[in-house]
Amino acid sequence: MRLRDGLFFTLIKNNVLRTVIGLLMLLVTAALFLTLVFVRLTNIPVFRIEEQMGALRSGDFEVLDIDELNKGNGTIEILDESLDIVYPYSLEKKYSVEDISRITPISLSGGMFTRTEFYEDGTLFILFSSYEGEEGSFLVIDEFNHYVDSNNFSFVKEVYEEEDLAYITSSYLENILHFKYEFETIVGEKHILLFHYEEKVKVVSTGFEASITAGLWLSIVAYVVFMVWSIRSLSKKIKEPLEILDNAMFEFSEGNYDNILEYKAVNELSSIMNTFNQMVDKLNTSDKENKRLVEDRERLIADIAHDLKTPITITRGYAKALIDGKIEKNDYLDYYEKIYNKTTQLNDLINVFANYSKLSHPEFTLKLEPVDITEFFRNYVASNYNYILDKGFKVANDISEQEMICEIDLVHFRRVLDNILSNFVKYSPRYTLFDFEAKRDKNVCVITFRNNGPKIEKTLIEKLFKPFTMGDQSRTINKNSGLGLATAQKIITLHNGDIKYNEEELRKNEFVIQIPLIKKAKL
Repeated sequence: MRLRDGLFFTLIKNNVLRTVIGLLMLLVTAALFLTLVFVRLTNIPVFRIEEQMGALRSGDFEVLDIDELNKGNGTIEILDESLDIVYPYSLEKKYSVEDISRITPISLSGGMFTRTEFYEDGTLFILFSSYEGEEGSFLVIDEFNHYVDSNNFSFVKEVYEEEDLAYITSSYLENILHFKYEFETIVGEKHILLFHYEEKVKVVSTGFEASITAGLWLSIVAYVVFMVWSIRSLSKKIKEPLEILDNAMFEFSEGNYDNILEYKAVNELSSIMNTFNQMVDKLNTSDKENKRLVEDRERLIADIAHDLKTPITITRGYAKALIDGKIEKNDYLDYYEKIYNKTTQLNDLINVFANYSKLSHPEFTLKLEPVDITEFFRNYVASNYNYILDKGFKVANDISEQEMICEIDLVHFRRVLDNILSNFVKYSPRYTLFDFEAKRDKNVCVITFRNNGPKIEKTLIEKLFKPFTMGDQSRTINKNSGLGLATAQKIITLHNGDIKYNEEELRKNEFVIQIPLIKKAKL
């Protein structure tokens, strides 16, 4: 699955594009705004300090060039160390130390104070800072304008008025900007140069303003168009496959299990569709399996009816003959014994059917207990040793001495062994060698029943563990019920194990049982 085809990547891509377009629009807007500000600032009256430094240091203030300053409604004042106005000379106006200290200083490089708000431990503080000089200077006050801290700051007081703060940042007071510049004359006299600039409102032409406004609107329109396109594109990639999936789920709810989705979508939605297809496929398989189980159940019922019908018919015939007086009195005992034997065999057959059916019941559980299965199997073979010999067969075994602990139901597991052994005895010619083996293979115990008798027919192998499968394809009351291996498989499956007929063994019949171990065997 490629990352660039994923829903997450698609969302990220669209968000990144929107963010980029938004930033571009912001940059364009900022550029246009700064253009306005630049034009506005360049309209402030000009007084170039560096060009008139000679007149300032000589103390000959009358030769200062202030024509351009006056044209822009700007003025200057020069104060001596006593804060008396020496240019233009005036006795009427007087500045205090506080007045001068709160006016923003400006240097040849244009250093000015800026205002910044920040929070510390939930408390609001206001920072006025300037990076003019080697160390710079700053002032910190709290939200109530109380003094907190400062460095290289000449205007210090406990509480600042709003007018003080406006002077510090050179904000407009009555539409006038105020700055100060301190210098010394060649004879060592200290002076202060004050600048007073009137605010200029109309600084750009109507046509230029219109062009800037059009640019702003164009940026907004472009952003809106991109947003609409982006949303429609994203909607197509997500909405269409969701609608297809919704329709498929509706068809599925109506019982149509053949609707396989084929649509190229982003990875996550493709994954959902693939999962849906897998679910449909599994339900189709499950539906077919259920139909097979129903057919097997119906066949099982029919086979049971067939197997029960024969002994019942025979027993009924014996009883009818007795009732009709067709049997000589001397033969009564013989017929009574025949009826008893048939009903006994019939009862045994019913018990086999009942046990097989019980294993399939959802509430049936095994009585599991930890058992050394090699010891159990060794005792089982020993207990049947004479029985096998009496039937005319030979016995060999290779059962491991290693302890192997498994959880088994002793009664039902013994039934598995009995069923396999019973099949060996029933279908093997005399002098056949029965070989029993038990060994460990990783985390399972492997029990093997093996004989060198005639191989089972290939046509029977694939249905060997199905009910009513027998070598001669007949089911009579004198022979096996045909449920032995089917019952064995159900029991082993309930033990979380496996039982199979080894088709790879060419010269022998071999049944292999695997049961999981529950703890590490002792070596």
